[in-house]
Amino acid sequence: MEPTGNMFLGLLMRWIHVTSVVVLIGGILYARYLCSYSPRFRNWIYVCVIALLGSGLYNFFTKAAYPRGYHMWFGIKMLLVLHVFATAVLITLPTNNEAKRARRMSGLVYSSLAIFLISAYLRWISLA
Repeated sequence: MEPTGNMFLGLLMRWIHVTSVVVLIGGILYARYLCSYSPRFRNWIYVCVIALLGSGLYNFFTKAAYPRGYHMWFGIKMLLVLHVFATAVLITLPTNNEAKRARRMSGLVYSSLAIFLISAYLRWISLA
């Protein structure tokens, strides 16, 4: 198999996607359970959300075929992703209520775990 430009672009987009997820969710996990939220993390959240949108759309539209049931689970995953994006932006807003921010971060973590589970299933049915 000879490497092509599309192969390198696809690999780059997958790397951007996975790296953005790790930074976003890892940062939220760290802020929620190990230390308090820092406003300096706000720019990283916005960069990760934009990178995830761009790389996710590329990965979806360049997929060759979709197995049966893929679109249903993908739709559920996208609803959870919208929840994660909205919550990630909401936790960056200045507020004096740290309890509400912690509760939002917990919900974001649980939604992210559900997204990981659905993503693993989608990958599995795509390879089968």
